[in-house]
Amino acid sequence: MQFEEQISKLSKWNLSKKQNPSLIEKIFLNPVILILIVIALLLSTTFNSKNTISDAEIALSNSMVYFERGDFDNAALQLSSIINQYPRSSQALQASFYLGRISFINGENEEAISYLVSSAGKLDYDVLNKEAYLILGQITPTLKEAIKYFDTALRFTNSENEIAFITIYKAKRLAQDGSIAEAKSVLDSLDISDISYREFYEEVYGYVVSQS
Repeated sequence: MQFEEQISKLSKWNLSKKQNPSLIEKIFLNPVILILIVIALLLSTTFNSKNTISDAEIALSNSMVYFERGDFDNAALQLSSIINQYPRSSQALQASFYLGRISFINGENEEAISYLVSSAGKLDYDVLNKEAYLILGQITPTLKEAIKYFDTALRFTNSENEIAFITIYKAKRLAQDGSIAEAKSVLDSLDISDISYREFYEEVYGYVVSQS
């Protein structure tokens, strides 16, 4: 009611300034008309916002078609367009994540880090956050940061097999950076009696032993 009263006062004040206001002035200074105009503008803004989100979702879906086909060039073009057109949307964060994945696949680690750091932990889906941190753990330059990323990835899963998978990658990175004893200790801590990634475990364990 306060909003309506203020509009009403404004209308009366403007009308009092002229002895013979025109018909157009009477219409546009009428408090009811003003309220209707404000409501219409608010509805228009809301409608446009929903359309923007919908357009972003469609654009992301289209880019995923190229991504799944392995057409990374066209996927990257569309994903970059999403970031430019809808910079504050959740779809832009997902686009950044997938651009990071593409850069990682192409061996462009600096670009991958940039995209993944900007999106990791902010994505709508735990599986994407987990993968973002897992990739960062593999390619970030310093071991300290890498271990932090692996440990953060573990927070986004409760699956014992996935925890084992991430831990094996952590051990591999430790070995690659010369922390052989620690890498072996990490691997030895895993219960491999029921592990889906046994072959990967054995591969990494063999690598760690070969570096001893």
